[in-house]
Amino acid sequence: MFENMMDLVGKLQEIKDFLIIALNKTIKSATDKNEAILAEVAKQRLPFNF
Repeated sequence: MFENMMDLVGKLQEIKDFLIIALNKTIKSATDKNEAILAEVAKQRLPFNF
């Protein structure tokens, strides 16, 4: 039984790592898009009050 618990802990760690990587990729993608929008707004010299 102890071995099964260790396997479970290992699987949970893998899931946690996967979720962290997925979240980081999503955050980076959103950040890149926001930066592109802000750069475009800055080029047009428009106010960006959002």
